[in-house]
Amino acid sequence: MGLAIDLPIFYSAVCILLAFGYAYFLYHKESLITSLSLKAGLFLIRFLFISILSALLLNPIFKTIKNEEEKPILVIAQDVSSSIKDSVYHDLINLSKKFPDFDVYPYSFSNSINSGFSEFNNGLKTNYNKLVGEIESRFSNRNIAGLIIATDGLYNNGPNPLYTKLINYPIYPISLGDTTVKKDVKILKVKHNQVAFLGNTFPLEIALSMQELQAESVDLSVWHNSKKIYTKSVEVISDDDYNKIKILVDASDIGLQRYQIVVSEIDGEDNIKNNYYTTYVDVIDSKYNILLLHSISHPDISAYKGAIDQNKNYTTKTLDINEFNGDIDPYQLIVLFGLEKNIDLINNLTDSRIPLLLFELNKIGLKEELSTAIRFNAKGGLEEVSAVKNEQFSKFTFSDSLSDFISEAPPLITLFGSYNLLNSIEVILKQKIGLHVTSKPIISMSQQDGRKTCYVTAEGFWRWKLYDYSKNKNNNSFNEFFNKLTQYLILDEDKSRFRIEYKKQITEDENIYFNALLFNEIFELITDK
Repeated sequence: MGLAIDLPIFYSAVCILLAFGYAYFLYHKESLITSLSLKAGLFLIRFLFISILSALLLNPIFKTIKNEEEKPILVIAQDVSSSIKDSVYHDLINLSKKFPDFDVYPYSFSNSINSGFSEFNNGLKTNYNKLVGEIESRFSNRNIAGLIIATDGLYNNGPNPLYTKLINYPIYPISLGDTTVKKDVKILKVKHNQVAFLGNTFPLEIALSMQELQAESVDLSVWHNSKKIYTKSVEVISDDDYNKIKILVDASDIGLQRYQIVVSEIDGEDNIKNNYYTTYVDVIDSKYNILLLHSISHPDISAYKGAIDQNKNYTTKTLDINEFNGDIDPYQLIVLFGLEKNIDLINNLTDSRIPLLLFELNKIGLKEELSTAIRFNAKGGLEEVSAVKNEQFSKFTFSDSLSDFISEAPPLITLFGSYNLLNSIEVILKQKIGLHVTSKPIISMSQQDGRKTCYVTAEGFWRWKLYDYSKNKNNNSFNEFFNKLTQYLILDEDKSRFRIEYKKQITEDENIYFNALLFNEIFELITDK
C-alpha cells in the first residue's frame, strides 16, 4: 500500500506550513484563553484540520498492489470441418489432462467458435482468422503460452492467418489427414460481370489449379440451362500448374441465369467436389436511345457510330443540328460534334441531367456550362499526340488486347495548349508527346450534380479503327473501348422507389436476408413502413 498525489511532493510541505501559519495566527495572541493546555489543544486541532483539508486539494490516492499467481494459458483448438475424416475427440480430451501446470481452454471451430471439443466433424467452412481473433478478444493481455491446433491445414473462409499481427505466441499443430500430394484439378475462382445485357456477350475468367497431372489434359466445359455452351481441352505442363481461361458468353435469356463450370475428373482423383463451380449473372433487357448531333462532318462520327451500333441494346439516331427539333427527353445519352451556333439547345442541355459525350471539345466552342470540370487555353496550332492509359482509372476495365492496341495505335491530332482540371474529373487516356507522358487529357470524365460527362479533346479516332482492322482483321479492340465508354455513361443508378437487395448465391449454412428499401418522390428514404 502507498500514498500518491497528483502534484510534486514539496506541495505537501506547503500544506503543513499553511496549516501551521494559520493556527499560529489564530492563537499566538489569544488573550481570552488563559489555559495553556487548552490553547495548545485548539492549536493542534486547527493545525491538523487545515493540514488535512489542504492536503485533500492535492488529490491524494492510496495505491495497493496485490500479487496473484496465475498459470499460463494453453489453448487447444479442434478443427471440426467436414474435410477432416478422422475423429480426434477422445485424443484431445486425454491430451488436455496432461498439462496440470497450465490453464487449458478447449475449443472447436469451423465457421464458428465453440467451447469444448466436438465428436462430429460437420462444419462447412474453416476460418482460422476467426479463431485467432476469438483468442485475442478472450485472452488479451494475459499470458498465452501456446496454441495447440488439430487441423488438416485447409481453410476456405477468411484471410490467411499467417499475415495477422495478433499471433504473438507459439503454435503447435497436430496434422490431420493425408499429407501426400494427390492428383487434383480444381476451379479456384471465376470472375464475371454481375449484370449483362440481353443480346450482348460478357466475359468469364476461369482460374484452374492442377497438381500431379503433368503431361495429362483436362476438359473444361461451361453449361447453361443443361446445355453445353463451351468446351476446351487444357494441357497440363507441370505437377503444380495454374491456368487462366477467358471466354465470352452470349447473354441469350432474361433474368438471373445460372452457369455451371465443370472440369473433367481424372483417374485417381479423390476430391471431385472442386471440379464444379456454379455462378449467376443477371441478364437484363434494356434498350437505350442515343442521340448523335453534329454541326460538322468528320470521319470520327462514323467510326464512333459504327462501334456502338454493334450493341443490340443501343438505338442510335444521327442528326444534323439544323434538323433537330430540340426534344432531348427520349434519349439516355447525347453525343455532340460541334454546337457553337445553337444557343437554345445548349441552354436546354445545361438544364438537363442526360449524360453527354463531347467530341472535339477544344474546337467546338461550347459554353462553359457544358464543360465545367475542364478548361482549355489554346496556345498554338495543331500537334500529334499518342494515347496512354491512365493506370489510376478504374471505372471500367481494359482487356489485355485493348491495352496493347492503345499503346500501339496511330497518333491523334489536338490543339496545343494548357488544361485546368477540377478534382472531380478523371482522366482515362493521357497525351504522350515523344517519350514524355503528360498530364494533359485525351479522354476524361466527370460526374457533377448527377450528370456524367465525357470530354474528348483530340480527333483522328477513325485512324484507330483502320489500324485495328489492318492488324487484327477486325475492330474488336476499337469497338470494346467505345462500347465500354458508352455503357458507363449510359448506365444510371437505380431510380426505382422500391428496391429489394439480396445475395444471389449463398452457401448451405447461410441465412437468406431480403433487405427492402422504400423512397419517396424525391428519393428520401422512408423508414416508418
